Amino acid sequence: MYNFMGCNQMMFGSKVKYGITYKTNQRSFDVYRRKYIHNFKVPVVDTNLEGSFGIDLTSINAFCVTQIDKIFLYDSNTFQQVGQLPIELLKTTTREPNQIISIRKSPDDQFIACISGKNLIMKQQKANQLFIFQKKRSIGKDAKPEFEQVKRIIIKDMPIFDKVCMQFYFKNPENGKTNRIFFVKSTCIIELNFETERTTELYSFKTPLNR
Repeated sequence: MYNFMGCNQMMFGSKVKYGITYKTNQRSFDVYRRKYIHNFKVPVVDTNLEGSFGIDLTSINAFCVTQIDKIFLYDSNTFQQVGQLPIELLKTTTREPNQIISIRKSPDDQFIACISGKNLIMKQQKANQLFIFQKKRSIGKDAKPEFEQVKRIIIKDMPIFDKVCMQFYFKNPENGKTNRIFFVKSTCIIELNFETERTTELYSFKTPLNR
């Protein structure tokens, strides 16, 4: 911004409405006024959402927000809550609490997958469970979007999911069916069929990836 304004000093007022630019040895200074104001903010909820995640469900005009052990669905136009998905967390035996640590959607917005686990030190995460929710068929034009849990997999007991990355993705539907998810870790790429709970190692890295 300094290069664009041709100055080496820039100051803004407390309301960030006016700005002053000045260049060394300049006999005057320039005053700028903000042209656009982007301060339209509407609180949707008044709860603490620290550590929460959100995804946009464009096809059904809604979005999801996680909060510890729940997934809330909101209407994108009215910002009103239209649904809630409870998550059954495992009991913790350490000081770190279990919570939702990742959430993804399928390309067609028909499935939502979330992982519960723990946030550890050094930005590490330990996954415990994988939950799969499927959208119910809507009856009527103004019907609210509803999802139901169709699968719960305890992945902490599966060695292949040790230190797996939380950024996973659904595979594009094949013949109109969605039942596979891609995971990656430092040593390989994994495919999970969440219907059969079968895992397949698609590719093994010759050199393990760095963090």
